[in-house]
Amino acid sequence: TDYFDTIIEKGTLDVFFVGHEHHLWNPTEELKEKIDLILMQISNCLQSNCGRFISISFQQPHFRRPFLAKQKYQWSIQVHSISDGNESVEYFVYVMTKGEQMNEEDRLLEEGKSTKWHWINKKESLTQLTINCVVENDDQYLFDIDLDFDE
Repeated sequence: TDYFDTIIEKGTLDVFFVGHEHHLWNPTEELKEKIDLILMQISNCLQSNCGRFISISFQQPHFRRPFLAKQKYQWSIQVHSISDGNESVEYFVYVMTKGEQMNEEDRLLEEGKSTKWHWINKKESLTQLTINCVVENDDQYLFDIDLDFDE
């Protein structure tokens, strides 16, 4: 069987998100399944010990990363932000390396336990996501919400 050392896509995956912009915080099962099928085939075509999938996109990591972070793809994920610093549109280069382990944050993301990345479940609302920070009759609850994303 032939495998590829590198697969590069620029904007191809983005096509599948067109028309789903309003669902990016809560993608449909149909969209998840389509993207999963594509990524599984890409993973299957890569060399098992060092194959790379490079995806170039305007889609921000908090929307794209949940699709990429699956242990079954057997790859690590790196994200590079590219901009000339002169108010140009920022784009992202996602580099997945097959045969490398995902980092802890990506494993937590796949398990739905990430503190940094989160899809809003249909059964949840933003209010329900923050309700655990609210204590009755406590006006100071906003100070208890952890917004520290620096790592």
